[in-house]
Amino acid sequence: MTRATVRGRSRVADVSQVYRLAWGKRQVRIPGSSRTSGTVPGITVRAVRDGIEIGRRAGYAGLTTLAGRLIYLEPPIDEFSFLALIAAARGLDKVFRDSERLPTRLVGERADTILQLLAALLIAQAERCVHRHIAQGYVTRSERLSILRGQPSFIRPQPPDGRWQCLYRTKETDILLNRLVLAGVEAASRWLRGTALERRNRMQRFIWRDIASLSLPERHHFATARRALTRQTDHYGPALNLAEMLLFGLNASQRPQPATETLPLPLFDLNLLFEQFVAAVTRRLAASLGVTVDTQQHDYQALLDAKNDTYRPIRPDLVIRQGAIPIAVLDSKFKPQYMNYKGGTKHRVRTGDIYQVLFYAERTRRRANRAAAVPAAIVAPHLEGDNAPPVSQRIVRFIHGTEEARIDVIPLPLERAARAYHSGTADAIEAAVPHLHRFLERAVTESRR
Repeated sequence: MTRATVRGRSRVADVSQVYRLAWGKRQVRIPGSSRTSGTVPGITVRAVRDGIEIGRRAGYAGLTTLAGRLIYLEPPIDEFSFLALIAAARGLDKVFRDSERLPTRLVGERADTILQLLAALLIAQAERCVHRHIAQGYVTRSERLSILRGQPSFIRPQPPDGRWQCLYRTKETDILLNRLVLAGVEAASRWLRGTALERRNRMQRFIWRDIASLSLPERHHFATARRALTRQTDHYGPALNLAEMLLFGLNASQRPQPATETLPLPLFDLNLLFEQFVAAVTRRLAASLGVTVDTQQHDYQALLDAKNDTYRPIRPDLVIRQGAIPIAVLDSKFKPQYMNYKGGTKHRVRTGDIYQVLFYAERTRRRANRAAAVPAAIVAPHLEGDNAPPVSQRIVRFIHGTEEARIDVIPLPLERAARAYHSGTADAIEAAVPHLHRFLERAVTESRR
């Protein structure tokens, strides 16, 4: 069933039945559906004789929908660790740590823990916003009024009812910032039914509906709202991040939904999430070594056409710097197969990924005017139960005459690293990601020679 609001035609979908696809499970069959083959965000669909077969696309976790059915793509690690991963990647780790007082298990049988905990965090942040300054903004109105206000539009003859058309600005709370929080609170109601926080959720829905009107948000609205944050409204930041993730997940390709559809569903692009998490972990490690981290800085002069115009910009994931001098390059790849050693060669890094990192490293070396090659690495997730390749299989050497370049393939134990980052201690993070820490130490040592 769906429930429509009076304004904006926003709908909250029923989540009483969810088809679950475990990380290691590649497909599930749903009988009695006539949908043809195709691609839906996060899944592939293939028509079979008695229904459809849903296949899992690599690199996605979260919720998607198909013909009125909800499909839950389970994450590759346990749900608490995955939530810690999301919090670290989105700068919400403090909010997550402060939420320990929330019920540790909110799970009903209808939905999954991750979204329920995100919803619980959002309700806590919505309450915090209500107890502090409520954002307001000026809105332009045009009305026919008997008392002149703003810029009246005088016409001849005078209107028989004595009301003149007036254009004026008024300060209200029904602005984008509050509407986005309300949309998030409404989405939270999907996951908090039947839990310890259902009553608090109902209270927040009542309060925020009085503050703003409900309408269907689009992804770009959150970026607009974040740019408009001021010193007085800065406390809205965590609530905006949580509402965006609860509505859209972390999916760079998410397109705006038409107003006739339900509120969007959260789908997480694991490639993007892993990239942001590696950046967060590397920053923490780099701080203890006295170096800094540049994330995804575009280089427009690396590839030029015949007219010296940019042919295509390049963008290394992470560049480690000591002062202004680059000393190492890292590239994050959410490819668990690189850390799943079963003998043979299937675990080896693809040639395209090697070429990409070698190019980044050589470009960085030339810009830094270094004689020796810049240390370079590919960081890949190491999942529980997988065997990481031996050290000899995690080093790629490129030799040309007397010159040599090297790429380290670094395992990052995803579940352990997420929990260590959640703990907030530098020692725990260093212990959870020893290979990454040693690589950074080597880069710093080589830069001082």
